[in-house]
Order: sequence, then C-alpha cells, then structure tokens
Amino acid sequence: LGLDYVLFERKSKIGGNAWNGIANKWSKLQSEGPHYQLDYDLASGVDSLLPFNKYSYWPTRDEILGHFHDVCTEYNLWPNFVMSTQVMDLQISPAPKGYPEKYK
Repeated sequence: LGLDYVLFERKSKIGGNAWNGIANKWSKLQSEGPHYQLDYDLASGVDSLLPFNKYSYWPTRDEILGHFHDVCTEYNLWPNFVMSTQVMDLQISPAPKGYPEKYK
C-alpha cells in the first residue's frame, strides 16, 4: 500500500499481552491453526495455509509467536516496530494533503 506506519508494542516481543503475557507454554490456539495466520492474502498471491510440517493443527503459544516473528521478518516489518514501549496518550493529527481519502 505504500503507507507509512509505526507499531508500538508494550512487550519486548511481538504478540501482545494475549500471547506474551496471558498465554503459557501449554496454551494452544482454540481454532484450527491453518486458519490463523498473518500472511494469508489472496490479493497478494499468498493463498497457502500454515504448513503442518512446521505448525501443529492447534498451534501452541510458542508456535504462534514463532509465526508472528517469521512473518515480520519475511516482510521486513521490524523497522516499523517500536518494542518495549507503552503508549500512554495519543493525539490524532489531520491527514496531510494528498493522502488517499480511503485511508483517512
């Protein structure tokens, strides 16, 4: 899309509080793993499901966190992430001129 963005994550690892704070090593995804993934996008030609040789049918916390890390690395998302940073306040600025209307 060519959009500038920054992701702030309070935890030191991607996955938020649900996977890094609440889940434990025995936690598993409660839906079928192949349907829970970050990079399924028919518009971009990614139409495969999570491979069973790498992830179990009900992935564990560590498998989910590994998937998050792998996708962020594959798509070079890390430069846009600010880890170990808790956002305490937010001020919304108007979109700059020329910014696509559908993203305002």
